[in-house]
Formats: sequence, structure tokens, C-alpha cells
Amino acid sequence: MSLRTTRLLGFAGIAGALVVTINLWLLSKSSPQVIFIKPFLSLGQITALLGATLLSLDYELAARLHFLEPYFGGLDRMYLAHRLLGVGGFISIIYHPIFLAVNSFGTSGDALLYIVPSSNLAYSLGVFALYGYIILIAATLFIKLPYHLWKLSHTLMGIPLVLYAAHIFFIPSDTSRYMPLRMWMLGLAAVG
Repeated sequence: MSLRTTRLLGFAGIAGALVVTINLWLLSKSSPQVIFIKPFLSLGQITALLGATLLSLDYELAARLHFLEPYFGGLDRMYLAHRLLGVGGFISIIYHPIFLAVNSFGTSGDALLYIVPSSNLAYSLGVFALYGYIILIAATLFIKLPYHLWKLSHTLMGIPLVLYAAHIFFIPSDTSRYMPLRMWMLGLAAVG
């Protein structure tokens, strides 16, 4: 295998994980038409799953695992991938509650359930994970922190990871109804 090919394997692995996530989500549906019946619900689900996939993989890149470096073309490119995955995962996660809130307008659903903590543990875990990511990523990207605080903010990123894994575990959704998707998402979180 050529050096150039080896350098692309890391990015191919990330793309492969995203393809697996999409396919498992599609297989969790009773029929493809279900996706189009409630498009904002579907968008909310897939953005959550893709965001969680990217953020879970991002933790491996942040760990500076030396055996991964050749698959990205060195540490500097691995850190670039880390930054891209973090930003992409964060943007995807931000859209998750927005799409779900839009889906609930005009129905008996409560749009605030997706953005305000409540007595519903499953939803509140997701809300707390979201706010944890917002605070920590905003601090990382938009505030010039001294190194020790920047490093602490990265260390604390494990808290939203645990919260989103618990959210996936408890939420009544495709991840609770379709065991391969559930195991995949929880496995990614566990590796993260």
C-alpha cells in the first residue's frame, strides 16, 4: 500500500462510519416512506446520529493515539481532522433539537422539551449534553484561553459525551427500537 493511500485511510474510516450510521438508521425504519412523512423528525434524527458519530470519533483523534497518525498523514493532519470532526459534529448536534422542535409545532408536542430541561430524564440528558457542548466548544473556539484552561475544557468534553450516551440509552427512538443501531451508537460512545 502506498504512503498516499495510507494517508487517506483515516478519512476513509470516518466516511465509512458515517455510511454505517446512515444505513443503520435507514434499516431502523419500517419503510423508506416513513422518512418523508415527517421530514423534520427525520432530519432531527439523522443530524443527531451523524453528530454523535463525528463527536465520538473525534475523541479518538484528540487522544493522540500514535498508531493512528500514519492513517491521516501525520499528527498535524490528524489534528486538522480532529478540528473538522469537532466542528461538523457540533453543527450537526445543534440542528438536532431545532429540527425536532420544528417538527413538534402544530402538534401536541412540546417544542420546549428539546431545549429546556424538564422532568423527563431522557430528554433532559440530551439538553444537558447539548448545553455542555455549546459552552465547552464556544470556550475552545471563540475565547483565547491560557493553555491550562484550554486543556481543562477539552478534558471536560467527556461529560457531554457521557450525557449524550445516556440520552441515546434512555430516549424512546430508533436507537431503542432497532438493536443494531443502538449497539453501534453506544459502541461509538464507549470507544469515545
